[in-house]
Amino acid sequence: MHRVVGVFLAFAMALCAGRAALSQEAEADGALAVLLDLSLDAPEGVLAELVIAWPGTRRIASGADPGDGADPLYWSAMFQTPGAADTPPHGLTLSCTRYGHRTHRALMSARRAGLRPWPGGADVRLFCEGYGVYWGRELGAELVHGAEAMVETWAEERDPSFPGLRRYRGGDTAPRGGRMVKGFGLETSPAGGKLPGVVVSLEVEIYGFGLE
Repeated sequence: MHRVVGVFLAFAMALCAGRAALSQEAEADGALAVLLDLSLDAPEGVLAELVIAWPGTRRIASGADPGDGADPLYWSAMFQTPGAADTPPHGLTLSCTRYGHRTHRALMSARRAGLRPWPGGADVRLFCEGYGVYWGRELGAELVHGAEAMVETWAEERDPSFPGLRRYRGGDTAPRGGRMVKGFGLETSPAGGKLPGVVVSLEVEIYGFGLE
């Protein structure tokens, strides 16, 4: 009897997983491309934009200003799209930080790694990095569908030494409409297990102009 119940539960979980994968295949088209169009708004505004793309997205954490706390443009927050409690878990955890010149100077003084000179005339920087998993077949290109048209440069890379690994990179070479996507990068690799899917890792860096 216990064996029969165990088999039934395993079958039910596999069926639910299969349905989740099919659902995400239908919803994957351009899902991550929306991150290139994030505004330079307050965290509530960015959350509202994420909720439009992924209903049920929530803010799960906030960060403290690494400078003197006097940068009116600074905020740091972590967002999570729905799906973390599903079977199998899926979705994206996104960490975003926005700041102005005051915090940038403080980070430079602290010799924070990874800092680069800002584009001339930029007033604010928004940097987001995200990690997650999406279930379905061949979702890498689907997830960034439409992104190429949103930036001036775009490239797709494959690494022969790592089958299934895909990299997508793009960005602007100059401001357009008061903003500039300095860089966007997405890396996808096959998810483990029998269910087809991809593990994603991404970064997006956006600068705003004419805000001060």
